[in-house]
Amino acid sequence: AAETTIEKLKNYLDWTEDGIIELKASGSQFSFMKLMNFFHDVSLRQEETDGKLGPLKRTLTLLREFELHVPQAEQRAYEAFPERMQVMRKKLEDLKRGLAPRISKEAERIKEQLLQFDNKLRHAFDELLACDAFLSSTSPETARVLIEQQTEAFTTLEKQSRDLSQLQQLTSLSVVDFNLLSTAKETLAQADEVMSLRLHFNEELGELLSTKWGEVDL
Repeated sequence: AAETTIEKLKNYLDWTEDGIIELKASGSQFSFMKLMNFFHDVSLRQEETDGKLGPLKRTLTLLREFELHVPQAEQRAYEAFPERMQVMRKKLEDLKRGLAPRISKEAERIKEQLLQFDNKLRHAFDELLACDAFLSSTSPETARVLIEQQTEAFTTLEKQSRDLSQLQQLTSLSVVDFNLLSTAKETLAQADEVMSLRLHFNEELGELLSTKWGEVDL
């Protein structure tokens, strides 16, 4: 298990160092999404790595107490981790400083896109809440047509939101409440289910309900 953990940590450092070299070499040719994804993935893997180092150290100490040892290659890799991680962090900070102007500029552009999408989403959600499909006076047939129209509108918004949602997360901005999309989806699904029941009851009981009470044979 210790050898496997050491190998995973080594792979993480190799992957990060290769990514830094590639970004430095390519510079502005990288898309902003790919750039931010790299920093995001590094951060997530760093948290995972930090969580493994403590247990790994205890495992190796326990192995030595029982005069057991990992292979020399893994032992050398483990001993090199502190220095490699310190160098890697410095390289990451240098890279971020060099890319800071671009990140700042792109973040402003993304914020503007998010604001525009937020306006569209809130307008669509307000229209959904005011939709005649939820009125009892609206026939089930008409209501279903309105629900389909609303569903199409939110499906389009959901497609548009995919990259924006990720960009908002990567840039740590808080502009759009993307939960409105799932709320709208659930609301429309429930409304469609109610309309299906109304249509079913109309088909099954329509003739009886339209009969005058005086003519019903009790």
